[in-house]
Amino acid sequence: MAYVAILVILAIVAGTAVIAAGGGTVTIIAIALLLFIPGRVQGFYYRDLFTGRRLPDAREPEKAIPFIERFLGSMQRYPHRSKLLWLSWSIYTPSVVAMATNNLGAAQLELGQVNEAEQTFISALAQDPLYPLPHFNMAIVHELRGNRAEAIEAVEMARQLGYTGGTLDTVVRKGQSLLALAEGRATQA
Repeated sequence: MAYVAILVILAIVAGTAVIAAGGGTVTIIAIALLLFIPGRVQGFYYRDLFTGRRLPDAREPEKAIPFIERFLGSMQRYPHRSKLLWLSWSIYTPSVVAMATNNLGAAQLELGQVNEAEQTFISALAQDPLYPLPHFNMAIVHELRGNRAEAIEAVEMARQLGYTGGTLDTVVRKGQSLLALAEGRATQA
């Protein structure tokens, strides 16, 4: 929302300046197109992150992991690219590394790699302890392990940090779903 507001304000200021300087319609259109470049730049450098985020939603978490790991590797090699997150907006964290790390943990969790996922969520929280999604995902880990009190505490922390997308009931359903998937995999093996 803030990103769109900034773009609109910049477009108005640029358009007004061009008109005041005697520029024409072509100049205004060129400036408007330049305002869309930030999203394209971010899309180029964050392609692996976006792909890695989409694949678990398409029920392909195993395919997501290499994309997310490649993105995290690029952030280690080129840490200045993390600033590109500011070209858009993130409602939960200003850290693209924490975001990608949480996404990696979510993919691991979908694959039944609970221990790995837990460590990955802890790593995401080390990057940004105020990021509510890893807290929520930790609630699922706690629920899978039968630690209801810790699950409740983690859900409450996520809620206090602004996450409204889940409740303890959501955690229980997700945990049951993951257990059913794991049982299905064990039956197939």
